[in-house]
Amino acid sequence: MPMMVLFQPPGACRAFTRSGSVYPPLGLCQLAAVVGPQGAVVVDADGEDLDADVALQRVAELAPLAVGMTATSYTLELVETWAARFRSLGLRVIVGGPHASLAPVDLLDRCPSVEAVVRGEGEEAMPALVDALEAGLPWPDCLAWSLGSQDDRFRAFYARRTWAPCPCPPTRACPLRPTGARMRVAGPW
Repeated sequence: MPMMVLFQPPGACRAFTRSGSVYPPLGLCQLAAVVGPQGAVVVDADGEDLDADVALQRVAELAPLAVGMTATSYTLELVETWAARFRSLGLRVIVGGPHASLAPVDLLDRCPSVEAVVRGEGEEAMPALVDALEAGLPWPDCLAWSLGSQDDRFRAFYARRTWAPCPCPPTRACPLRPTGARMRVAGPW
């Protein structure tokens, strides 16, 4: 059983491409490669053309402790729909990607079923996330934002947080990456 399933929902590509093209979730595949098959596996429901019920069943059969997804501004509604489905199965839901990196508070406001957000490089977060899941611990302190941005503790934590000295968002494309941009996950633990 993998600790996490990294999930691309059915319709994810069509949510923001006019051509209806389907492409593999290379970012999720890269994250899974960092921790190996015991740490995470990818379920590409879009690429495999799985309907919602079959996709949910596939994830449930893998029996992970958490599910990770990527969010762009165009896929927030889809991410929330699937996050709610996974939470109904008792799974923890964590989201990364461009929208999570640039607007974590907005993501949590618009996706209340998402438990935690990874900002920036997911490859840096994955080993700590998998270790925490395996040990039955809360999300690692170094990561950190979570549950319900309606909670004043979350907003206060976010406002107090000191971010890496980088004038651009902490993502793979940051030209200053070697000099200090760092991944962050959101949660008041």
